[in-house]
Amino acid sequence: MLNLHGCECKSMDLSLCQSLETLDLSGDRIRLQPNALHGLAQLKIFKLLFCKCTQLNLSSCHNLETIDLHGEGIALQPNALHGLAQLKMLKLQGCDCKSIDLSLCQSLETLDLRGDRIRLQPNALHGLAQLKILKLKGFECKCLD
Repeated sequence: MLNLHGCECKSMDLSLCQSLETLDLSGDRIRLQPNALHGLAQLKIFKLLFCKCTQLNLSSCHNLETIDLHGEGIALQPNALHGLAQLKMLKLQGCDCKSIDLSLCQSLETLDLRGDRIRLQPNALHGLAQLKILKLKGFECKCLD
């Protein structure tokens, strides 16, 4: 587990921490490189609050079960969550997330989307048979059927 709450890190790359299972980064003085998490195949829990990270891609973290991203300084690449079959909980609040496709996240049980900068692809929620909790706040729902 790595917890860097409130630390100052201007250019963090964690790709060499290959056994890391839990990562909790909180604070506006932390800046992640776009591929900072590439190679973290064992990562299960990822929490990023009020950090700066543009073009974040989590698709190489195949064992992720929980993702909690909060803050306007966070932007996901298109398809950044593609293929996260183990993902059970996804919480995005205030992030810049365009073109999100969750259809391959078949284990997803909780989905919490908050903010007007989040956009889902059409049919993004198809195939989510395990989904038990869906929370949408300040979210424009054009593609939900």
